[in-house]
Amino acid sequence: MAWEKRGSAGPYYYRSIRDGQRVKRQYCGHGPVAQKAAEEDARRRDVRYAEQRDILAELERTQLARSLANTVNDDANLFLEAAMLAAGLHRANYGPWRRRRGIESI
Repeated sequence: MAWEKRGSAGPYYYRSIRDGQRVKRQYCGHGPVAQKAAEEDARRRDVRYAEQRDILAELERTQLARSLANTVNDDANLFLEAAMLAAGLHRANYGPWRRRRGIESI
């Protein structure tokens, strides 16, 4: 989204539109029509940035809870592994838990 000056005429407004991998430019005109298109693009951009700020603020606010949940999950996995090993099971190459041969389970 940019104002461009071409030749001796006044500025023209172009809008960038993504088409798959390519970015194409759409001509929006000049004068009041282009000014209105530029204001609409600025409003959309402001809304998008406000949404991104809200998402980042929410992620920052919940960082401690996510950190604690990950710690609890890691500890629970450690206790589960210890219980399985104590019951005589093993995991070959991080595969499924299996009973060892010749060991009676509790």
